Amino acid sequence: HFFEVVEAHDGPWYYHLEKMNDFYYPLFYNIIIPIAIIGLLLINDKTYRRTLFIFAFLPLLFYSLAKTKMPSFTFILFPYIIIFVSIAFVNLFYFLKSKINKVALSLICLFSLSLFLYNFMAIERLQIEHSNQYFNGLRQERIHNKLIYSDIEKKIKDPKEKVVLFNVAFPYFIDMMFYKDIITYSYLPNKDNITELNSKGYILYVLDDNKLPKEITEDTHLKIIKSDLQKQFSNF
Repeated sequence: HFFEVVEAHDGPWYYHLEKMNDFYYPLFYNIIIPIAIIGLLLINDKTYRRTLFIFAFLPLLFYSLAKTKMPSFTFILFPYIIIFVSIAFVNLFYFLKSKINKVALSLICLFSLSLFLYNFMAIERLQIEHSNQYFNGLRQERIHNKLIYSDIEKKIKDPKEKVVLFNVAFPYFIDMMFYKDIITYSYLPNKDNITELNSKGYILYVLDDNKLPKEITEDTHLKIIKSDLQKQFSNF
């Protein structure tokens, strides 16, 4: 996972920084990290500060250098980052409290909270990600594809335990393995995949999406099957 990209889970070195935009929304990484660093520096005890730095930022560096990238790798940093941000805001609160009167401080806190909640709600984003506007079509598609899995299974004439099926669109290759006892992948096999799996006695099938390259359709080690599997989901 550190030196090689596993199952196409790759990304640039700043991949995990960009994922922070989802974890800490509506605060983005270019805001959350400076605030977290300020909070860390405000910890008086050097031992605590050094230890918390190691637990919080070295994993981020480690996973940023790793070739394989997946969103949940750095989610373990969440409690540390929230603690640092909290320290920064608490110190800011007490600083303002010593400089301005209670009424002004209350108005500032109320305005800040209102601004945060307004951005946190993100009505348009909620509508896109959680309403029927987004999911109703996907629901119908998944219902349709569940029936197609049986159709695909019928077209496979070899023993299921020796079959590997490629080119089943994301996330339906996962669904199909749940409903049917067939190993499936979302990508096309390369020459190394074909050689290795054939040497182990596997029979390779490829789902035809009308976009198969010539080297796949002409490879005699592969069996091409057609289906009515929909894959609108992969466009989102």
